[in-house]
Amino acid sequence: MIVATCFEHRPEALGSLSQWYTTRRVEKLDFPNLFKIFQFQHFHEIRRNACGVVAPFPPLPRAILPARKSTPVPSDKEIIDMHLAVFTGSAIGRVPEHRQAAEMLGRDLAEAGVGIVYGGGRVGMMGVVADAALSVGGEVVGVITRHLVDREIAHHGLTRLIVVKTMHERKAMLNKLSDAFVALPGGSGTLDELFESWTWAQLGLHRKACALFDVGGFYTALKSHIDRMVDDGFLASGFRDSLGVVANSQDLLRFVQSYEPPKQKWAGHARDVLAAQGAESARSTAARRSTAS
Repeated sequence: MIVATCFEHRPEALGSLSQWYTTRRVEKLDFPNLFKIFQFQHFHEIRRNACGVVAPFPPLPRAILPARKSTPVPSDKEIIDMHLAVFTGSAIGRVPEHRQAAEMLGRDLAEAGVGIVYGGGRVGMMGVVADAALSVGGEVVGVITRHLVDREIAHHGLTRLIVVKTMHERKAMLNKLSDAFVALPGGSGTLDELFESWTWAQLGLHRKACALFDVGGFYTALKSHIDRMVDDGFLASGFRDSLGVVANSQDLLRFVQSYEPPKQKWAGHARDVLAAQGAESARSTAARRSTAS
């Protein structure tokens, strides 16, 4: 076959190929998986490279990548058994303080034994958080859609990468895997993810903490707008107060651990409606009897 012919004429190519996959954190290269790789859509590029022609290697299909093993957290650290969803931008932004905060959060969570669940990208602030946690042996689980994997922005060095079909499935999986949620600086997607999780808490769909990681006053205007929602009668003050605002990792973990869910929106509403309907029915019945007599 073509693969055998390439390696027969260039035996050093197999070593180069194996070395390349090692740098991609693939811990074992066996021939059944090698043949799967060569069936991949960019087979011709790999073949030309193995035969001595310069060509870029494509990203590996996630289905044949083994899980990355996490390094145990040092025993002198306080271990917190939870997974925390981190929402943040796929862009790096223009403020160095934001990147520094992302690095600090990823590292601090990993050293505390907290697993990170995020959108699975290797780019922007998302990639910064993941790489910082991985650098100190943390557990990082990514959830990403197939169309983003195809655009080659997925992070293939994670503890685990889950590929789903749609953005709705992605957010549902992030919610399912996480015990709490925090939003670093980011764009509209960050706000979308945070507000959905926060709204679900209001509706009683979960009892998980949600927080803003406010770096350099990034969320000051948003906090003011949330206050306006309360002032204008669109949001209960208890729901506003349930959204944590923190400035460092320690405050975040304290908030999550001491979190008390707010009273559910519409809790008791159905009971109140039935009671009102019952009272109205009783009044109507009494009026009919009065008229009949």
